[in-house]
Amino acid sequence: MLRKLNCLDIVIPCYNEQEVVEQLIKELEKILNSIGIDYKLIFVDDGSIDNTFNILSSIAVIQTNITIIKLSRNFGKEAAL
Repeated sequence: MLRKLNCLDIVIPCYNEQEVVEQLIKELEKILNSIGIDYKLIFVDDGSIDNTFNILSSIAVIQTNITIIKLSRNFGKEAAL
């Protein structure tokens, strides 16, 4: 028996992504909103040394479906996932 998906959680590891993270969010939202399900974006900042965490933090204040986890240093995408 197939069950309908009610909510989708997407985990996104990121490292020094300040140039693209806002566009990524916009594109994901466009696609996910067209599907019509609830979703949560979970960003794992893998020790970025640029402005990635600050950008994500300012967006997460406004958009409650975005969560950020900040790792103390770069552990690699496998560990971030």
